[in-house]
Amino acid sequence: MASALPHHTLDCKNAWLSPDGRIFPNPGFAHHVRQAKIICADFLHMDPLPDDPHSHLVNAGWAYLRDELNGWHIHRSNRDCSKAPDRLTSKQFAAIFDWHEHHSIDLPSWLAPQPEGEPAFA
Repeated sequence: MASALPHHTLDCKNAWLSPDGRIFPNPGFAHHVRQAKIICADFLHMDPLPDDPHSHLVNAGWAYLRDELNGWHIHRSNRDCSKAPDRLTSKQFAAIFDWHEHHSIDLPSWLAPQPEGEPAFA
């Protein structure tokens, strides 16, 4: 497979987010399946590729991000990803924070700083 893996960047709207917080942009909305194959081949150097690269990445702790009106919709699982981790890593949280700051978009309520004494997650 020819190398088409883009470099980590905050200048994107749709992307894959690695467990170590690197953002790999997609060429457009809903290109996550195609990019999953490229990430598995060119970044993770998997040969042969898994039968379902998309589910493989999610089960390995990756998240896929889709552009919404006011920020990202962060997908942590799908129907084929029963082994996906329940939580994002601290580096993934930091990348999401940095992306929102970079684009001057309000943080999602689950990521916004909470007043002292209030839980961050309800």
